[in-house]
Amino acid sequence: MNFSEVIIMLLVFSVLFTYFLVPFQKSSNKTDHPKSQLFRVAFKESFFHLILHKKAVVACILLVVTLYGTWLGYAAGEDHINAHSGYPPISTKVDAYLTMGIVFLYSIFLFLLLVYVKTFRGLKNDQGR
Repeated sequence: MNFSEVIIMLLVFSVLFTYFLVPFQKSSNKTDHPKSQLFRVAFKESFFHLILHKKAVVACILLVVTLYGTWLGYAAGEDHINAHSGYPPISTKVDAYLTMGIVFLYSIFLFLLLVYVKTFRGLKNDQGR
């Protein structure tokens, strides 16, 4: 897999993950925070608001399917090389764990970034009134 394919897969995953984590516009407007509210409290409310809606379940399923597909891809490659190369058996478990860990950490980073942006916009919208 070359670099451009990895970038395209990362963009597709990011767009889908973001789409499924952001609630529909109707329920999104309910989270404006009072001006006097602390950022910490507003962040906590935004955190739970992004987790507790119907589309967030699909984002979790997307993450699990991505991690499982990564594991299966590495396992299939390992089986193929071990069956057809004639060399001593290899193991790609470390590479699979590393890739899955990076995808998981990236997902957490993306989620926290969405929560931060939602919190910041909620506090900013309230100050503009």
